[in-house]
Amino acid sequence: VVTLLGACLEQEPQLLIMEYAMRGRLLSLLRAARGAVNGLAPTIHGNRTPIMPLSPRRLTGFAHDIARGMEYIADKKIVHRDLAARNVLLDHNGICKICDFGMSIDLEKIKSSQAHVRVPRAHHSESRFKFDLSARSFGIGRHHSHGHEGLGRHGRGHDTKSRPALPIRWMAPEALQYHIFSRETDVWAFGIVLWEIATLGCTPYPTLSGREVVRNVPSGARPEIPPDCRPELYDLMQRTWRKDPRQRPTFSESRNCLARTLCQWQLEETDTSNTSEYLDVSGFSEDLEQGMVYFNRRISEFECEI
Repeated sequence: VVTLLGACLEQEPQLLIMEYAMRGRLLSLLRAARGAVNGLAPTIHGNRTPIMPLSPRRLTGFAHDIARGMEYIADKKIVHRDLAARNVLLDHNGICKICDFGMSIDLEKIKSSQAHVRVPRAHHSESRFKFDLSARSFGIGRHHSHGHEGLGRHGRGHDTKSRPALPIRWMAPEALQYHIFSRETDVWAFGIVLWEIATLGCTPYPTLSGREVVRNVPSGARPEIPPDCRPELYDLMQRTWRKDPRQRPTFSESRNCLARTLCQWQLEETDTSNTSEYLDVSGFSEDLEQGMVYFNRRISEFECEI
């Protein structure tokens, strides 16, 4: 998880000091690696090293990093609500860091704030709540609903023009249908992130429009198996996409599954003669202004050209 180093809240503008993840977005790295896999010639600036393919073990390592981060977030009773490859950054060591908590909610604070509100029993549990989709939070755990404690779809008094764009392609059926968010809906989104990693940054449900996703996912539509995906990884994806939230694996279980898969990769990769064909993530950075992604093996933590 991207570290919050400090905050200045005494006067406007309020400021946050965050860890600098110098390698940029995971999604950019995944998409940059497509050209190497497909034999395409990527666009390179100057004397930078051509893009090389990401090894399956490296991709699994990304998934393991994210599972560890989400395990920590879930233990803190935080629901992220916007987990996606675009919201994962790479630090100078190539470790994935989860970021963008703009839609996150603190289950403990929500539970405390609703302690004196009469809530239907079906919606009152320590890990599952119904929220107004227009509500957002600042940082972690500050749930704002513009003066209303939005309990469900029928909350009123919100400016519809200011409603955030919802990550519907990463949302679980219960979130799409009933606006219910929980740690289990984050697990569903994690499964979509696994699919993004396996497809090198493809968009989920590429043949469906947004409206079709909202209609078809609750009816059973799921992303197709990625090409050359290991069976154990796709099995984990499928388990995260179970319609019954109680049947989805926890982040701890997902992390353990990915750790076992990493061990299997290490045992299978006995031939080291082709290691040069795989990407050294330590040389990756992202030029946000030019929209370019490149690799420079001489780049250091203090020389990132972002």
